[in-house]
Amino acid sequence: MNKTNINHTNFGKGKVLILFTVLMLIFILVPVLVVIIYSFNESSQVTTFTGFSLKWYEKALQDKSLWESIKNSLIIALINTVLSTILGTLIALALVKYDFRGKNIIRNLIYIPVVMPEIVFGVALLAFFILIKFTLGIVSVALAHTTFSISFVALIVMAKLKNFDFRLEEASLDLGASKFQTFFKITLPNIAPGIISGALFAFTLSIDDFIITFFTAGTGASTLPLKIYSLIKFSVTPQINAISTILILLTFFAITSVILIQRAKVYKKFRTLFLVVILLLFTSLVVYQSFKVGKSDEVNIFIWTEYLDPELIQEFENKYNIKVNLNYFSNNEELLAKLQMGYSGYDVIFPTDYMVEIMIKQGILSKLDTSKITNYSHINESFKRLPFDTTGNYYIPYAYGYAGIVYNSDVIKDTIDSWKSLWNSSYKGKIMMMNDAREVMMAGAYLLNLDFNTTSETDVKKIFELLKTQKPLLYKYESSVTQEFLANGSAIIAQTETGTALKLIRDRKNFEFIIPKEGTNMFLDNFAIPVTAPNRENAEKFINFMLDPQNTARNIMHVLYPMPNDKAFEYLPESFKENKMLFPTNEQMKRFGILKDLGEFNEVIDREWTRLMSY
Repeated sequence: MNKTNINHTNFGKGKVLILFTVLMLIFILVPVLVVIIYSFNESSQVTTFTGFSLKWYEKALQDKSLWESIKNSLIIALINTVLSTILGTLIALALVKYDFRGKNIIRNLIYIPVVMPEIVFGVALLAFFILIKFTLGIVSVALAHTTFSISFVALIVMAKLKNFDFRLEEASLDLGASKFQTFFKITLPNIAPGIISGALFAFTLSIDDFIITFFTAGTGASTLPLKIYSLIKFSVTPQINAISTILILLTFFAITSVILIQRAKVYKKFRTLFLVVILLLFTSLVVYQSFKVGKSDEVNIFIWTEYLDPELIQEFENKYNIKVNLNYFSNNEELLAKLQMGYSGYDVIFPTDYMVEIMIKQGILSKLDTSKITNYSHINESFKRLPFDTTGNYYIPYAYGYAGIVYNSDVIKDTIDSWKSLWNSSYKGKIMMMNDAREVMMAGAYLLNLDFNTTSETDVKKIFELLKTQKPLLYKYESSVTQEFLANGSAIIAQTETGTALKLIRDRKNFEFIIPKEGTNMFLDNFAIPVTAPNRENAEKFINFMLDPQNTARNIMHVLYPMPNDKAFEYLPESFKENKMLFPTNEQMKRFGILKDLGEFNEVIDREWTRLMSY
């Protein structure tokens, strides 16, 4: 028999394999380098580099809510790392070293968090916390992350233990060492690389997690992934790249430090001291957070991101000595879902018009005592008792906006004054519509002279047949990063709302925004207080502070949305007063409608929307 000799020393050194490895490294690292490069972008668009600037780092460093989110992420990650590393290591030792009844069952159960979809795990943990009436916050997120991470740590440490020669332990015991001495001088040093690898994996898993955090985070527990997600829904700027670059550098520093510590002889000599320092740091952070949450007077705000002037928040905190905890949602359905699932710590929420009606029906909102909110008198009377709450008892208007058409006037020379422009085949492949069934349906309804709040299946089918004729002309349906696609030329005309259009036009004068002559939808975001609000008095103080005319004027200039505060108009600069996008004329507003809650009929619209998406 001929035997084939294999040169093991050359295994894995082929040119093809080396080339493939290099290409994979480039594939992995190029996106990271792009993020870093564009973090120094002068432009407010993340995909258009116009010059070198550090302004986004400056903005990131000054963003108090961002650093609050980063702090929360680090605290949660540290708690998770310590707990999951200790528990995961103990589980791994038990499963590898000992035989006991049910061992195989436990070994198989360990894989459940690894293979189970995160969304299922997150919902299950939320249901459990609510069942035992556990307060949602930083601790609930940390425990949820620990529950999820233990399995990963146990599997990594078990892999290391498989190569450990347990005869070394027997020899140590035979030579007179205690079990304690044997573990810390023989076992632990040998499996330390596996434990450290598991700890690093748990830390990065926690910092990065969104889904489980989304379900288990309560008031004051907004993490960086939650902050970034809500930020993307509102506006994407190179500030996100700056934040990402800072995190990349911190992660690189942490990993490099761990590698150097592992290799250094000083680690072997003082490993106990290192462990004590880590545990003390962990304990200090937990005690600090517990003291801070338990002792300070606070108000918990649940809001769209970038929808409040941070300077006003700081002034409110200084004036009343009340800590403002900002928590973010990205759409009204998310807001409703969280309150329905049992989140009870929010004091002030910001539902849109139709959502106010839904929440009133479900008993989520409490009646407001406007005698304690004296600045309510400055609100325009026409906004106080709208169809979604004709009593005006459950909401106070915050800011409003409306849908329209934004377009590149350098490219489009036609007159744009109608929703029909979004069906123009001349712009094929360059048109965008909002990624929202009701908003898209609204444009079609106006063109067909139908009510966009219709509950007629016949009318809805007509509207969606019209939308089907439009779909081949579209670049995409998009609501979150419309500015980016318009700025980089991927699209030249889009359905959007006034706030997005104003931000785009502020930086790029070649874009224009119009209100279609057929009419449009107006939305109104509102202050509201849930029935479960734990700090109602503080909530009333916060609302009253924000309704102070001078504060409202400053807020308008920051968020670029009009607010129905009559007195605030006096404190605005002339450029804002004359801006017809911010303050449309009475004639234009006569053509504005408001979305209504259609109840069970929404199922019909959802069905037609699903068909449109698959068309």
